[in-house]
Amino acid sequence: MTKKFTSEEKVSFNVWQKSIFFLFLFFALSLITNKAQAATYYVDAINGNDAAIGNTQASPIKTISALNKKALLAGDSVLFKRGQTWQSQVSLAAKSGMADAYITYGAYGIGAKPKLNNITLKDKSYIKFQGLEFYNNAPGNWIVYIDS
Repeated sequence: MTKKFTSEEKVSFNVWQKSIFFLFLFFALSLITNKAQAATYYVDAINGNDAAIGNTQASPIKTISALNKKALLAGDSVLFKRGQTWQSQVSLAAKSGMADAYITYGAYGIGAKPKLNNITLKDKSYIKFQGLEFYNNAPGNWIVYIDS
């Protein structure tokens, strides 16, 4: 036996279907939007300015201290100027990335890889380093220290 729906039941079912569709659409768009909002920060130890936002090569920030004040999010990138060296210990305060949205540390510009001294990461995951050189300026010390 086949049940016939009243017009009220049909309308109720259509509203429910539309609600589910729009809820799914909202979540799908929010995922796309989050990835699209990933920021890139530029760090230049010579020509940077810690008062700058740091989101363009023309207005980079200067120090790791200023970088650590940025609220890095999953998917963000930090690019260090090629041909430069950061002498002091580099303690990165960034939050963790996510499995599908790493926080990436890399290089920009022309020249030798940026050199970073004694990197410290504490309780971080989904962090990627590419195009950087790490060194130790004190014999017997570590180069990259990861504490989790």
